[in-house]
Parts: sequence; C-alpha cells; structure tokens
Amino acid sequence: MIEFKKYTSEQASARFEELKDSNFVGIINKGSPFFNVRKSMLDELSKLQSLTPYLQDLELGKIFHKVLLEMKGIDLSILTTTSFWRFIALDVMPEVIYDRFSTNGKIDDALKAHFYSKAVRIYPYDLFWYYEIFSKGTEQETYDFLSKKCFSTDTILNTIERMGRKGFRKDIFRSILNKYSTLDFSKFPSTKPNLILRSILIQHTSKNAVFIPDCYEGGVDGYVEMLFNTTLGG
Repeated sequence: MIEFKKYTSEQASARFEELKDSNFVGIINKGSPFFNVRKSMLDELSKLQSLTPYLQDLELGKIFHKVLLEMKGIDLSILTTTSFWRFIALDVMPEVIYDRFSTNGKIDDALKAHFYSKAVRIYPYDLFWYYEIFSKGTEQETYDFLSKKCFSTDTILNTIERMGRKGFRKDIFRSILNKYSTLDFSKFPSTKPNLILRSILIQHTSKNAVFIPDCYEGGVDGYVEMLFNTTLGG
C-alpha cells in the first residue's frame, strides 16, 4: 500500500498555518510517488486562468482523476479516507487550491474547508469523486457530459457533498444527472437549474426512506422519473 502523511484534524490545522507562512507551496519532491500528480496539476493550472471556475474544475478533475488512478497502490480504502485527501490538499497541490478559492489573498474558514476542515469540501476529494461517480467511460467522455450548460459549481455542491453526508448509490445519482441533463429548462423560466437539481435531490432523500428504488416500477430509472414528476409536475 502506498505511504502518505495521515493528517489528523489538529495536524492538518498546524500544516495549514505552515502553508500560510510559505505562500501555499507544496512540499512534494521528485522522490515522492505523488510527484507526478503534483506536476500534472501545476502544469494544468497554468493553462486555465481564462476559464470560468467550473470549467477550471472540470479540466483539473480530468487530469487529476486519470493520474491518481494510474498510481500503484491506490485503492478504495485509501480513496475513502479523509486523511488521504487532507494530504493531497496540504502537501501535493496546495497552490492549486489557493489559486482556485482564495479571493484577494483572503484566508478564511471557507478556504480551510477546501483544504482540510470539512471532509466533503476538500477540493481534491470533490474533483476525484465528481469524475468517478459520473463517469461515462473515459475522462474525456465524462468531461464532455459534465461540461453541458446545465451543470455548474453548484452541481458539485449538490451532488458530491450531499453524497458525502448521506451516503450514496452511484446508479441513482447517475440516473438523476442523466435525466436532469435532458430537461428543457425553458419550461421553468422562474427557477434556476441548480435549484431544480437541489429540489430533486431533496425529494430523493425523502422518498428513499419510503421506497426501495430497485423495487419501484421501472427500477431505478422509474424511481428517478417519479422524483422528477413529483418535483416538476408531469
């Protein structure tokens, strides 16, 4: 199994203070198995300054998901460990996170959340699982799907962070996003797309306590159709 610094919350807080003093520069060198991850992310970051925040997330996620899965010793037990994502954020790619989320050099609780303080908001965790959960095969195919205009940074907030808090089934969330991506949003002019998705996911949280999606008429897709009809009418 691959070795990495297993940050506790207290250790992560101390490391974050060190980063503040070093202008958020990572400490991974060429001898580390994570060096290629770091180099790939920094190389990609330099190309993205003209893109919207969401497209930056997609471009970074595409590279990050690929290089991480190519590493030997990375398995599900590691990918579901909060200390691993703290390590990636604090040691491997702090420059990326600081560039993405710091506004005019401001360092606040929101920035800390993307580094270590809230497990479901640690930025590399969100990037990886956004691509993993909604995979369409290759990273490029997934990118093409997730770059549709109906998706935004709020999609990450509404899906990946909700999954982290409540647990999830890939097939249900994939079916929800597939259905959502086909909606004619002109029929709902008074409602922002991200609020529609949020309402669907709230319905899922409620209905999932009552229904077994697999046993619903039409299976998971039938269950998801019911969620949309209940929320939007139809």
